[in-house]
Amino acid sequence: MRFGLAVAAACVVLMNCAGADWPEAGRTEGCMTWQSVIGATREADPNAEMIKLVEGEDAQEIFAVLNAMPPVSNLGGDHIAIVFEPKRDQLLFIAGDRDCATGIVQIPRIRRERSNDVPT
Repeated sequence: MRFGLAVAAACVVLMNCAGADWPEAGRTEGCMTWQSVIGATREADPNAEMIKLVEGEDAQEIFAVLNAMPPVSNLGGDHIAIVFEPKRDQLLFIAGDRDCATGIVQIPRIRRERSNDVPT
């Protein structure tokens, strides 16, 4: 049930996505920068697309859903980037607090396969 809720929340967020701009890389002392983590996803998959940048209360709602999914986590921050990686066929939720990355949650895209006995 929790997984279904998280997928539904991701779908609601994704329906309103027209593509977002990639943040510029920067340097921050004492932590891995949020921008560098997002940049690394693009290096790993050049076709990766940041489809939404969520901040404020909306980000907190997404954190609540992601943290409730098994395995339970404690992801947090003040913004979250939603990135689709076609190479791995997954969504990445990259959390940040100010300029620092705080964590990543990976969710495989759910495929709906047609049954062999359904005529096409």
